[in-house]
Amino acid sequence: MEEQIQEDKKELRQSFIELAETTSRVLGLRDPYTQRHEQRVADLAKEVGRRMGLSEEKLLGLYIGGVFTRHRQDSGTRDRPHQTR
Repeated sequence: MEEQIQEDKKELRQSFIELAETTSRVLGLRDPYTQRHEQRVADLAKEVGRRMGLSEEKLLGLYIGGVFTRHRQDSGTRDRPHQTR
């Protein structure tokens, strides 16, 4: 039973990561540079957390936070036409 729970948690985690990455790629269709920047931020944040010895749960949080960097930094630019950015 415990083994099944751990396997389910692993699958859920992977699905969550894939959802975040897919969402970022879709949003990146409009702004590929920012999407690549988000991916670099996510990878770097996760690596820093790994070197700090953070848990897998914390590393996931850092990674997802990095993937959605644009939404924290550029929230005021989302509604402007792409040409004015």
